[in-house]
Amino acid sequence: MSYRDQLLTSDSRLPPVPEDRRLAAALSPRRLEVFRVTAATGSVTRAARLLDLSQPTVSQHLRALETELGRALFARRAGRLMLTAFGTAFLSHATAMLRQQEALQLLLAETSGRPGPPLRIAGLPSVLQALVPGAIGSVLQENPARTFDLQEADTATVLAMLEAGQADVALVDLTAADPLPEGFAAEGLLSDPWFLVAPSGITRPDGLCADGAEALAEISPSVQLPSGSGAGQAARAWFAAKAPGQSVVARVRSYSAMLGLVRQGLGVCLAPGLTLSLYGKEGVQLRPVALPARKIGAVYSGRRKCRARTALLAALSALCADEARLRPDLPEG
Repeated sequence: MSYRDQLLTSDSRLPPVPEDRRLAAALSPRRLEVFRVTAATGSVTRAARLLDLSQPTVSQHLRALETELGRALFARRAGRLMLTAFGTAFLSHATAMLRQQEALQLLLAETSGRPGPPLRIAGLPSVLQALVPGAIGSVLQENPARTFDLQEADTATVLAMLEAGQADVALVDLTAADPLPEGFAAEGLLSDPWFLVAPSGITRPDGLCADGAEALAEISPSVQLPSGSGAGQAARAWFAAKAPGQSVVARVRSYSAMLGLVRQGLGVCLAPGLTLSLYGKEGVQLRPVALPARKIGAVYSGRRKCRARTALLAALSALCADEARLRPDLPEG
């Protein structure tokens, strides 16, 4: 069966292909954006969250687009929206049209002297808090009119935003971003090691100090991230190997909350150095652990040039050149 026959057979329940005069309405930028984000996430719920729209609004856009095109764009399989053959072909055209529109907006802004659209930066909370403010400050020194839009999320969500066209650059742990989505490039910025964090003054039952990370882990319960996350799985495996039988006093969703519990003497935790540099050493003690360091880096589209993104990456690279300054101080000896 030919490609055309497959489409006609699978989509015969839909209305005929619209006339040319209706095509412009079908291909409105907003509708194409809803389609692109839904295709990238495979979920109306996630698309609505990324687009800051209600789920009924997203569904309405998709139904209207399918009706006006006269073809089904998605089929539901195993609880996920999958592109049909026509949907896959149409996605490349929709993406090209949206990129052309974005390029035109940049051209108009550059030639009119007006600020261009904000540079959309999505990334891990610790990266956005520790690195991005200084980088933005450097960019604004060269171009005070530049604006930015920042959004914190985990690596999987950030990459989904990038692939869906909802971010211009993603700042993530590259070890959790392999393989990259097709057409995207990565630039490494910083190696971010892990540490065991324990309350200050914690001692063994015999009153002696516990020097190493393993010794500290053995005498206190742990505070951990949910095991569904990559970092949570790594921490769970480390504690299981180094302190078997240790209890988990709490599972939390942020490093700031985790460190707050440790400062109260409720347990020990594992945290990356970049996060620790944000919250200081008051009330805690640190020990290095033998876990693979996070490889903090930037992911972006390799098909689209962006001056603001280039300037931001240059500023981030300069900021990360002195890695020691971004790491917490360790105890001597």
